[in-house]
Amino acid sequence: HLGISDDQKHRQWCKSKNETKQALMKEEQEEMNGWFALWASQMISLVKPGGIVIIESISKPRCEVGDWGGVSKEWWAQAIREYEWDTQLGIDPASLDIIDFDPPTHYNGLQDRYNVKMTKRKLLASALEPSPPAAEVTAETETSTEITSQTSEENTVDPAAFLDYICPTNIGIAINDRDGFFEWYDDDTAQHALKANNSEFEGFLDEEYGSWGITPNERKALNANWIHWYGDHLLHSESRTIYESACGTGLTLFTIIQLLYEQYNITGIEAFGNDYIARDVVTANRYYDWAVGHYPELDLRKGRICRGDSTNLTSFVPTNAFDIVMTGYIDPIDDPLHLGISDD
Repeated sequence: HLGISDDQKHRQWCKSKNETKQALMKEEQEEMNGWFALWASQMISLVKPGGIVIIESISKPRCEVGDWGGVSKEWWAQAIREYEWDTQLGIDPASLDIIDFDPPTHYNGLQDRYNVKMTKRKLLASALEPSPPAAEVTAETETSTEITSQTSEENTVDPAAFLDYICPTNIGIAINDRDGFFEWYDDDTAQHALKANNSEFEGFLDEEYGSWGITPNERKALNANWIHWYGDHLLHSESRTIYESACGTGLTLFTIIQLLYEQYNITGIEAFGNDYIARDVVTANRYYDWAVGHYPELDLRKGRICRGDSTNLTSFVPTNAFDIVMTGYIDPIDDPLHLGISDD
């Protein structure tokens, strides 16, 4: 997370030989591991059998690097087993792939990050058919029954039938929404929101965004290093749906869509997403509405972009429904044990 200074006290605790402090730092990392697992589990639930999950710009553990907090590269293989992503959610352990973020050295704070890709097994397609979000199973029984009867006659399930879902009217307070956590993002995207209100979108891709300290076009140059994850998969996919968890103003996904067109001649992407910050959701929707007409070569389609908690997506988003589910960053929990040694 750029712009946050390293906390001297926390670094001292990480290096301390005091057994109590060492135990607390270990417990803090375990809390962070569980947080990442919760977030990733929701993403895995949304992707269809044969689809891929991509998590970009993952921070390493806070005691290892001067970043904001994350998990180790080795943790992901352990997590597939520990959280039963393989047996319960269909992830193929052999599909785990990791690529370093590898930014230019002047992109302060991003040097030690990396990206992860996982694939959900195709063989589970019969068991993991697209299904409506949990909130709709009881709330819209009549509609769900109609869809079920239609698909049972055809002995198949049409994923598109579930993608016209409803954004939640209200969401609860996120677990990591405390101590002004989201003020960084809110302040950083305020200018974009103001311009979106006036339909001034032309310069969006050349302005710093999302507390990255870089522009979407600079981020696009980084994403080119692993765009093959997206392109190689979509070239062989019958549909082209991408869901971005914590999409912010939607600009990271948009630059990926541009790269898919420029490097793979892939068009017709249908973009979905969510973000916790209401103002960013409004900006993202307005930007994509504008981009559909401004970039006709992309044949872009805008799906639902909702305000929602990325750790509770299955309450309103269909499961087993998207070709790719991705996020540009998993926000950590700052000071999860309330030790009072978080960044100021």
